[in-house]
Amino acid sequence: MTVEQWATVTPLPAPGPDQALPFDEHLLARGLSPKTVKDYLREVIWAEAWFAANAFDLVNAVPSQLVAYAETRPHTSGVRAHLRSALRYWWEWQGVRGWPDAIRVPATKPMTCKALEDPEAKAVIQAARGWWRAGTAVLVMAYLGLRNAETAALRWDGFDDAMEWYSLVGKGNRQRTLPVHPILAGELDGHRNGSPWVFEGRFGGPVSHGAIWNWVGDVAEAAGVEGRVWPHRIRHTTLAMMNDVTGDLRTVQAFAGHSRPETTAGYTRTTTRRLKAASDALDYGEDVAIEGGG
Repeated sequence: MTVEQWATVTPLPAPGPDQALPFDEHLLARGLSPKTVKDYLREVIWAEAWFAANAFDLVNAVPSQLVAYAETRPHTSGVRAHLRSALRYWWEWQGVRGWPDAIRVPATKPMTCKALEDPEAKAVIQAARGWWRAGTAVLVMAYLGLRNAETAALRWDGFDDAMEWYSLVGKGNRQRTLPVHPILAGELDGHRNGSPWVFEGRFGGPVSHGAIWNWVGDVAEAAGVEGRVWPHRIRHTTLAMMNDVTGDLRTVQAFAGHSRPETTAGYTRTTTRRLKAASDALDYGEDVAIEGGG
């Protein structure tokens, strides 16, 4: 049964006598975003469905039951943390203690940089040049470091009159203004057609996220780059290259729109060239004798 079906046959219980707000309003009042509220409602509906099917009561759930239910959900830190938070708020709304800590959240795996190697990146950029829409979308990600959704929602009115800066509100409602590389400005020049969207979709709105995925794959194939290339891999390449050249993680973080430097660090890499440069930088003095050996 789908979440929507469960929502119709298994409505969330009414608030208790001391709870004037419905659960979704309670979440909004606690400062959660509408998207998070929707996600948490879905988590509680799924949990209620499982508990009802097993003749358990979610309100009075014991730790062993929560452990058993958690094992039915994907074993990732994101999913488990979402579930734990959703139930914590739900028990708070119900006015009961609950046992959210019984839901173990696995440690987050360190992010691995998925940037293309320099020759591959250059080949992709060369293939993208002069290729309106598919190639231009790749150049937008390569020179502005935008995410898939941000690229699909690219707006002409986000650019200043001189096409030197682009302003957007991205993930987490974080606003940032980014410099527009002259190559990208040149590729965009002459393509305004009266639509507010740079990449207009079939029905007048922005192009779909899936179309951006397909475009990236088409450009990578034309460039002869083997292996999977997807939109976020272009973003990885942009941020990794920027950090390679500048070594300024704080500026790369601002460019990327990340709230934490730890996130940006996941986009950095160690290249053989940098390892060699680090080794060459070691200087213990030429007159130091190396004793021992063997």
